[in-house]
Amino acid sequence: MDHEDLKARLRRIDTSQKSIQDTSGWCRFHRKEYKTVVKIWYQEFSAANVQRKMALLWLCNDIVQNGRKEGQEFTGEFFQYLPNAIVQLTKGGDAKIHNAVSRLLSVWKERLLFGNSGVPTLLKKTGFKMSIGSSSSSQPDFAADPRARSSPSVAARQKA
Repeated sequence: MDHEDLKARLRRIDTSQKSIQDTSGWCRFHRKEYKTVVKIWYQEFSAANVQRKMALLWLCNDIVQNGRKEGQEFTGEFFQYLPNAIVQLTKGGDAKIHNAVSRLLSVWKERLLFGNSGVPTLLKKTGFKMSIGSSSSSQPDFAADPRARSSPSVAARQKA
């Protein structure tokens, strides 16, 4: 795995379904180097603006959820960095970001992605308070499962 290639991919990531899935697949392909992938992910996360931080958190979600079939390596490694990542992302007080993070945590809790104590531990370590009704956010389907997010043209066709 080329570390510079990973950094470039993480710097180009956006909130689109394709970007998240493509990058997630690439990272999971290189799962033998999961520690390096997650370490570089966190370095890029720390340097990112709020929008890219949210995209990187969704990338983490996609890697962990879709990587469960292949092994638990990423789950434990990401979990070590998530408290600091959540604090960094939510420190600005933006309501949309708070709701999106709440929704993601709600999904993780419901699916036991980090075990029974995972989300409560994250909440305790971060002091984050989940939104009431956190099942609705600016991107609820994508937060739960990026594959479920429709593009505007698909949504328009579905309504027709």
